[in-house]
Amino acid sequence: KLYLNPDLTNKKLSEIIGAKEKTLTYILNQELGTEFEDFVNKYRIDAAAHQMLGMAYDKVEIEKIALSHGFHTLADFQDTFQSFRDQTPKEFIKNQPVRSEILSE
Repeated sequence: KLYLNPDLTNKKLSEIIGAKEKTLTYILNQELGTEFEDFVNKYRIDAAAHQMLGMAYDKVEIEKIALSHGFHTLADFQDTFQSFRDQTPKEFIKNQPVRSEILSE
């Protein structure tokens, strides 16, 4: 899960996969229609949202989730989450059923 590394860059990823940086940039931009940062952040946000599914808001430490999913700051995580999900992490959690409710159904 390379995307969890907060210091992952286009250059580092291209070295890891054995591709030229320009080639990776071309594939992301032209073939996938996205920028490197958005590409990585989508994986980060999806993974964080998956972890938050069914959690009671009072038991969630959003900052801890943010930092463990590749974000340097809580503010960056919240802004990126809002951008991808059209709601804040807090709103996302409050709109999900709590795990105990899921299990009892």
